[in-house]
Amino acid sequence: MRNATAAAIADVELSRIAASKAVSGDVRGFAQRIVDDHKSMNDRLATLARDKRLPVATAVDAEQKKGAERVLAESGSDFDRAYIERMVLEHRRAVDFFERAAQQKSLDHDLRYFAEKAVPALKQHQDTAEELQAQLSIAATQSRR
Repeated sequence: MRNATAAAIADVELSRIAASKAVSGDVRGFAQRIVDDHKSMNDRLATLARDKRLPVATAVDAEQKKGAERVLAESGSDFDRAYIERMVLEHRRAVDFFERAAQQKSLDHDLRYFAEKAVPALKQHQDTAEELQAQLSIAATQSRR
């Protein structure tokens, strides 16, 4: 639970910055969507965890911080590519985590239900991030010609 909430916090914090720093309008729009969707999801998860008396992260962990710092060190279209690459990675991890949680019979019913309901949005974010990654890769290739 702590790792999932730390990752979610990191996604929101990095996406807040990307919503204004990204060069691409599509990347800025995606980043804002992540902020909105994940903030809502994080709030629901925090409430559920509090009700169940489960520990949650209140800040980004060291691994998340390092990943964000690598992205933030970039600028321009390199920032866009680094941010989207990070979102692809983080959403793959999140989808995997929540799919496993939704199937884990030993997990509390409410937590399983939350995980099950979170998966479609996380998959949609992952799909969008992968599409943007492909678009940015094509654009970078074309600009080098």
